[in-house]
Amino acid sequence: MGKLLAIAAAVTAELSAPPNPKWPPNNLNKVMGADYHFNENTLALFLTGVSERLKGASPAYIFSFERDFVKANLASSVGLLIGNIERKTAAAATLVA
Repeated sequence: MGKLLAIAAAVTAELSAPPNPKWPPNNLNKVMGADYHFNENTLALFLTGVSERLKGASPAYIFSFERDFVKANLASSVGLLIGNIERKTAAAATLVA
């Protein structure tokens, strides 16, 4: 799976996850803070979930973020957030025996 597709899948899975799913209905134009009511702490938890899903993807990807990234993305739409995550994501190094 390509990087952008893996990120979109991870974000979709997190937005659909219990106990408080935000999707369906899927809407890439909704804003993380204003529409989905994420705050700095809950968006950080959400992004940690996305990061964990990407680590478990095949191939695996590494997405790490800092508090400034969280704050900046409270005003991002889902579509913009996916692009912002893509810019901070790299393929995981593969170990060769």
